[in-house]
Amino acid sequence: MRRSSFVLCLALFAGCRCNAPDEKELPSAPASATTAATSVAAVPRPTPSADPTAPVECGPDIGELDVLGSAPVVILGELHGLRAAPIFAADLACRLALQDTTKTVTLALELPTDEQPRIDAFMKSNGGYGARHDLLAGPFWTGSQDGRSSVARVDMLELARGYAQRGVPLRVATFDVDGGVPAKRDEEMAKRVVALAEEKKGPVVVLVGNLHARTQPSGNQKWMGEFIRDKIPNVVSFDNRYGSGTAWVCIPGCGEHPMTGHDDDAATKWHFERFSTVDDKGFAGAWHIGPAKASPPIVPKK
Repeated sequence: MRRSSFVLCLALFAGCRCNAPDEKELPSAPASATTAATSVAAVPRPTPSADPTAPVECGPDIGELDVLGSAPVVILGELHGLRAAPIFAADLACRLALQDTTKTVTLALELPTDEQPRIDAFMKSNGGYGARHDLLAGPFWTGSQDGRSSVARVDMLELARGYAQRGVPLRVATFDVDGGVPAKRDEEMAKRVVALAEEKKGPVVVLVGNLHARTQPSGNQKWMGEFIRDKIPNVVSFDNRYGSGTAWVCIPGCGEHPMTGHDDDAATKWHFERFSTVDDKGFAGAWHIGPAKASPPIVPKK
């Protein structure tokens, strides 16, 4: 067996546990999608064997959802490599989808568009070993170490798969175009997000690095969020807030690094905050996820 295949197999065997945190961190199952309230340190475990007639449980409660209003595009600017951020995004997509089941929520991810066919196949699969193997066979999962190809990302996809197969009207779409001039990349990513919104299926929840999420320029750099705002003026973008902890980032070496938090409210439950005015980076508010906790790559480095 080639080394690359061996490493992928290790990831898949580990993946039997990667869909959940350690047992001591698991919360009690929430009563329903609309009344659940759990610690921000807890993340939901996918339950493919759950009673299909039971109410769908979207995961930890998210406070202040009303601040999103009726925005057609909600951008979540994240620090890559955190455990909670992708789970929050899946949770948000689920909750928005259940608010109006006549519409389909799109969970748009900063992943290469080349990965879309594998993700589509995974979303239709049973989520088993073979499905995970096919999903992780793409070059993105075996090559990237920048925090996006994380265990938490795969957990997020598993949650989205489970929600969709339980009847929650949501889909997953990719929009990244790796390489090239940074400004051009942001413009191309924005075009893909705008195209998703123009399908008018329902709200688009975008999970992207917080630089790309800015709707105001930085010097000569025009970010994805600003390109989107040019076409969709009522887009809202939120910056990530977390407490001190760790994240899998490249500064410069890729790995688990300590992170100083910038959230005085880090111990509270997941929630949104709307600023009184849009800040100088173009953020309308913040999304709070509690203490930072790193999520390593799903496929270990060779």
